[in-house]
Formats: sequence, C-alpha cells, structure tokens
Amino acid sequence: IDGLLTIEDLVEEIVGEIEDEHDLDDEPTWRVRTDGAIDVDARLEILHLEEVIGSFVSDEEREELDTLGGLVFSLAGRVPVRGELVKHSSGVEIEIVDADPRRVKHLRIHNLTSENYDPNLK
Repeated sequence: IDGLLTIEDLVEEIVGEIEDEHDLDDEPTWRVRTDGAIDVDARLEILHLEEVIGSFVSDEEREELDTLGGLVFSLAGRVPVRGELVKHSSGVEIEIVDADPRRVKHLRIHNLTSENYDPNLK
C-alpha cells in the first residue's frame, strides 16, 4: 500500500531507528539442494531468483508481485499451508515448507527446466 504511515515511522523520524521483533535483519536466502530443487526464503524477490534460474513469471506477474511468497499467495488465492504444492503456469512447482496462518516463510522450488538454470550452482 502506498502512503501508509505508522506510529513507529513517526517515532523513528523523531528519535532515530528503532529495532524490534518485527524488524528483519537478515537478507532472504536460497540454497540449491542435491536433487536440483531450490530451498528459498519466501521473502526472496522474484527478480533475484530469475537471475539464477531464468525467467518463469509473466510480465504481468512481475509487475504486480515482488516476492516469491507474494507469488504463492496470488497463485493459491490464500495463505497456503505447510506441505501444499502450488503449480505455476510455467511448470515450476512451489512446495510450502514452512508457513503460519498469516504468512508463508520458506519454500522449495521444483521442476526447474530453464536452459539458464544449473542445478550444480551453489
């Protein structure tokens, strides 16, 4: 949402940065598995993954969505549950590895067939 302002934003403008339990220090990560699938943090940007595996989302999806978690939510139409498999029209399958009722946390990307993708990449 553009233009959303929180009390925390206002306080941080006055007193400086506030670190709390909602702040995320670490960058979203990904790891290639021995079976060729990729384990990813759901916060990972779609564009970052596409740099590794090649393009797999449509221009419309790329324009509307930023993260893999957002893509999964959009495809499922809801927050999917742990163990669920969400299929993308490109053939890529996304398994929900970890989630809570409000958000998806970790994913496993299967069925990667792009000529740009090297499963031996670390």
